[in-house]
Amino acid sequence: MNFSNRNIIKHDYSLTFSKYKLSALSIDLLMSLISEINNEDKEFNIYEFKLSDLEKKLNKKIEKKYLINAARELRNTEIIITNEDQETIITSWVTTIIFNSDNSKSTIFKLKIDNDLKPYLLQLKNNFVLYYLNEISSLQSEYTKRIYTLFRQKAKIKKFKINVEYLMNILCVPESYNQYKIFKSRVINNSIKNINEKTSLDVSFKEVKNGRKVIELEFFIKEKKNNKKFNNKNGVKALNNWLEK
Repeated sequence: MNFSNRNIIKHDYSLTFSKYKLSALSIDLLMSLISEINNEDKEFNIYEFKLSDLEKKLNKKIEKKYLINAARELRNTEIIITNEDQETIITSWVTTIIFNSDNSKSTIFKLKIDNDLKPYLLQLKNNFVLYYLNEISSLQSEYTKRIYTLFRQKAKIKKFKINVEYLMNILCVPESYNQYKIFKSRVINNSIKNINEKTSLDVSFKEVKNGRKVIELEFFIKEKKNNKKFNNKNGVKALNNWLEK
């Protein structure tokens, strides 16, 4: 199955709060694959594309060696999911990677998503989040992309609290970020700044303390009403059109 111009990503809530560590390019590649899933699909296709196709879909230049590394990372990296029954599932994102060895932009890549992810990506009727590929791919770091999906999932309720240690854990931040001051500066502040600049969301937060220690973050999420491209009316229309396909 070749890449299309589909721009909407749909996945189960459980994936938002799953634990995994991927590079920014690996996340972009993964979300490009997920955007190709149709509502009626009962099985995962083998997604076939050229490097130039992915560049067009993501609107960015990509070197072949980095794309190969990203694909291998999707194959080799564990994702740890806790489902509604409080079961823990440990799997990988993709099971198959095929590509030829020439160095041209016409190199064909073939990837298949792991079947263990069917309950979280196929035939979803409820408890799913929708967002735009062009928004998440415009963000800089892997942490910003992950946090964006969390904000997208919680956008309807407009505010939510999350435990700091839990957030650090699912983002798989390095030990050097375990000190809250560093985590706040390099992950939270940078992510919110990038999300507010590049997406249709406007996000702020406040700290919740137990004594002097910050234990939770409370985020406040708004849609940018003055943004013609991403206002609620247009966004709902686009999503509804996609859901009807």
